[in-house]
Amino acid sequence: MPRQLLHLTLWLVVMSMAAPPAAAGTAASPSAAGLLTCADSLFAAADRAGARRAYAAVLAIDPNRSRAVYQLALLTRERREAERLLRHYVGLEPHDAWGFLALGELLAAQGNHGDALQQYDTALRLAPGEREVAVGRARALGRAGRTDAAITAYEG
Repeated sequence: MPRQLLHLTLWLVVMSMAAPPAAAGTAASPSAAGLLTCADSLFAAADRAGARRAYAAVLAIDPNRSRAVYQLALLTRERREAERLLRHYVGLEPHDAWGFLALGELLAAQGNHGDALQQYDTALRLAPGEREVAVGRARALGRAGRTDAAITAYEG
């Protein structure tokens, strides 16, 4: 029961922040930072649907809030929308290897191996020592039918 109460409380806070004011000038508009805090709390509480709505509310206020873009991409079930969000994210945060890694994983799952490998290559340049990047790239090479390159990548 306490977990359900936490979810309900967080959701009520998000909704009250996102609700339009009763009369013009009588209430402050919701802040993206406040909504982002609530969205992160919902995400941490494993309320995926609530977090999705809250991150979307953040982006309605500030479409370039990179954390909300990334988190919403991870929570979005529709692959094209997730891809659009991740491409937007890597444009906002071109030095974050994890954005390129997430985009590469999504593209590889869609069978877009060439573009996936480009994203993994960018992630590898940004984070050359990260095991997840190297393993993901090797997996994408294998999916692309480049078995010898995948084996070499795994061994490296």
